[in-house]
Amino acid sequence: MSPALKSALYATAFFLLSVLSFGVNDWFSLLMLLASIMFLYPTILVGQMTLRNVAKTAVQEDSALYAFLNKPKTVPQQLFSFVVAVVLGVSFLTVSKGIVINHGLLPVVFIVFFLAWWISGRLVAHPNLAVLEGRHLNRKALVATVSDEESSDRDGPSADVSFLSLFAAILVLNLLLAMLLSAKDLFTFFTTDVTISNFRSYAAGYGVEAGAFNSVSRVFINVYVLFESFKLAAANEIVSALGFDKSGSHSAYYLFYMLVLVFNVLKLLAFSVPLVFLQRGLLVWGFYIFEVPGKRVGRVVEPYMRWLISPIGRLISPFLQRVKRWFLGIDEEGSLADEGTPGGAGSRAGKRRSETKSGGE
Repeated sequence: MSPALKSALYATAFFLLSVLSFGVNDWFSLLMLLASIMFLYPTILVGQMTLRNVAKTAVQEDSALYAFLNKPKTVPQQLFSFVVAVVLGVSFLTVSKGIVINHGLLPVVFIVFFLAWWISGRLVAHPNLAVLEGRHLNRKALVATVSDEESSDRDGPSADVSFLSLFAAILVLNLLLAMLLSAKDLFTFFTTDVTISNFRSYAAGYGVEAGAFNSVSRVFINVYVLFESFKLAAANEIVSALGFDKSGSHSAYYLFYMLVLVFNVLKLLAFSVPLVFLQRGLLVWGFYIFEVPGKRVGRVVEPYMRWLISPIGRLISPFLQRVKRWFLGIDEEGSLADEGTPGGAGSRAGKRRSETKSGGE
């Protein structure tokens, strides 16, 4: 399995678990948040070092700022990466749940999977990115790493990322998601009149109801739904203020779509940024959490599975052989029964005719 497909599957599975648990039970939501932080933190730390390397190329080497940027992995840097991981984890869980509420589970799952697969397999690995990096960036700023030198020969994937591939993945993913999800907002513009006066009541129909175990997580989701409703109302009010009537002008539809597209581009940054970081973190950690233990368990279980399956194979083997002979037209002696085929009834009849003819002579 290719790394791109593997990372897309990991990201989609994590996204699915997030939307199924967040807002349902606060303890499950906390567990998913901790998992998000665990997968986000190493890649965010590497991304921070990448940005520092890029910034160093524009600073004089003997300056105090260069000395500050040149410091290795320090405690403040790690704390900053941890705080960013917490913020991105909360935003990822909240926006993921909100997107599913507004657009449905299956469509969003398919969109996330195919976009993650395409971005990992095609966009990030595109040779033009390497050409642009080599042409416009210092070689030391291309890739940042926080790996120890003694662990550089490890078998698993690395958390190291390049600046341009990270930036391109976030930008393209965010734009494509915004373009796709804005179509649903345009449909809402067709069917529902959401204004400043009624956006709260409209949001109440999509909010998460209070339960016994979701008193905290539902607050984040309902705030997102409220802002989503306000986005539709604001775009609708802007279209009306500019004098466009959606019942009599096609321009109103295009203007509304462009407005919600801009709003969605800004909103989905809270989803696209953590998703790109999560993809890399899940690919690195997934190797050690799932693949390495899975291979070890497979080596242990394989002899026992063969021992269990072999009696079943011996039991059904005669039946399969009979089905095979019937399907291919083979008789009990192992020869084909079709006429005119070598070894079949036609050839045996021809042999008898030749023997009779030779006997008559």
